[in-house]
Amino acid sequence: MQLPLALERYTLFRELASGGMATVYLARIHGAAGFGRTVAIKRLHPHLASDEELVTSFVDEARLAACIHHPNVVPTLDVVARDGELFLVLEYVTGESLAGLLRASAKLGETIPVPISLFIATGMLNGLHAAHEAKDEKGDPIHLVHRDVSPQNIIVGIDGIARVLDFGIAKAANRLSQSTNGGVLKGKIPYMASEQLVGVVTRQTDIYSAGVVLWEMLTGRGLFRGENGLQLMNSIMWGEVAPPSSINPKVPPEVDWITMKALARNPRDRFATAHQMAEAIDALDVASSLKVAEWVQTIGASVLAVRSKLVSEVESVAAEADHPRILAWLP
Repeated sequence: MQLPLALERYTLFRELASGGMATVYLARIHGAAGFGRTVAIKRLHPHLASDEELVTSFVDEARLAACIHHPNVVPTLDVVARDGELFLVLEYVTGESLAGLLRASAKLGETIPVPISLFIATGMLNGLHAAHEAKDEKGDPIHLVHRDVSPQNIIVGIDGIARVLDFGIAKAANRLSQSTNGGVLKGKIPYMASEQLVGVVTRQTDIYSAGVVLWEMLTGRGLFRGENGLQLMNSIMWGEVAPPSSINPKVPPEVDWITMKALARNPRDRFATAHQMAEAIDALDVASSLKVAEWVQTIGASVLAVRSKLVSEVESVAAEADHPRILAWLP
């Protein structure tokens, strides 16, 4: 695809990231009277556009995300279809994924400070609770389960706020797409609960995954390991889970208790809701959003500088040209 690309009232400028199903671009929305706003646009790979189930799943992602209105969830703003292709317009969040922040910390030989880990966890949990409680336009619960809670799907903004994203494989009562691939695991195995490995997913499944993410933030390492997928799944099903304090002595007993409760193998022994877990964490020594913002801007400085430069370039070009002139750039 040649860039920039005009797409109705949007212009796609730069590729930000690409995965197996879609590519995310830095883009601008153009409105009347010189209005403009930087957004992220997710484009289904063209070679997948003929796969009816994947296309329906892509539309589902937008529909489900539109049911969730919460500051700890990245909102989907629009859906655009053109020439058989689909594009999702998302709010652009200036920040870094939790996965990137974990990598940056590891390179420095550090773990994320406990109070900062706790604040990020509460944001993640509040976003998940909003998803779990989401209702459709008729006011009926959609029984949504994210089922891919992982550091890759949590972004922490330079405002210090953690946001949940990517509902592409979420389970919900009113999905248009009903996969026929019954034996296919959906999600990232290291963050799956034992019941998810056998196809059972509930909100407690997401709470378990959030517990794995919290454990990883507190210790700086992955919870379960294996030389192959089978070994990894066996570890999840039967392996012992050590409290975070056994690896990081700075973790207090009450944080151990919360983490281990979320990681209980029996779903009934976990927190009843993500909100309940967030409340338990919030009663502890949790960092302020200001402290988290400062930490993100320090630990993610190099990545944030590159992205800031890209955004500045895009916004500069957009300011110098109105939409018809941008259209004229295209062949």
